[in-house]
Amino acid sequence: MSAQVSAKSKASAFTVGHTENQTALMKLSTPEQFLISALRLWSQARQDQGQCCCRSLLRNGFQAAGLLATEFESFDRAVTLIDAAQSEAAWIEQPHHLTLTPQEARYLRVLAHCQRDDTAKALHTLRAWLAPGAARILLADLTSFAWSCAVVGLVLPDRAAYSNPAASHDSTRISLRSLSARLH
Repeated sequence: MSAQVSAKSKASAFTVGHTENQTALMKLSTPEQFLISALRLWSQARQDQGQCCCRSLLRNGFQAAGLLATEFESFDRAVTLIDAAQSEAAWIEQPHHLTLTPQEARYLRVLAHCQRDDTAKALHTLRAWLAPGAARILLADLTSFAWSCAVVGLVLPDRAAYSNPAASHDSTRISLRSLSARLH
């Protein structure tokens, strides 16, 4: 009996913090997982104040995904601004955490809106973090970064809510006409 209790305790310990209102990382699409991993490595590099190789790993990951150094700089500026505006100390989870924070989900939602040229929704979502003027300034970096991600195949699903783990991955299409116009 104690072996059964121990097995249940281990299973419970594995899912601590995961509720139906949180999205499990493993349910995310590959582009979403890449962007959350990048966000979490960025946070780790900031916390370690240059004592780890996270920033170098992050730059290499961006390069391997086909993103240029300028896209890394757009990402870095945007996340730095969002981070500076946060009142919560831990809006970004540690790399090993298995679920998204509400703020990480918001970040993905903003990028998905930017990939679809839905500026109104992107600004509305950003204003939950930032003053209106700061949100407008940040939107340029996020839009540039989001479109660069789309160009290399990191297209985010258009989810109604990232807090719903049953959300479909099927709505990942963005307008090819819109993407083509961006590239020319």
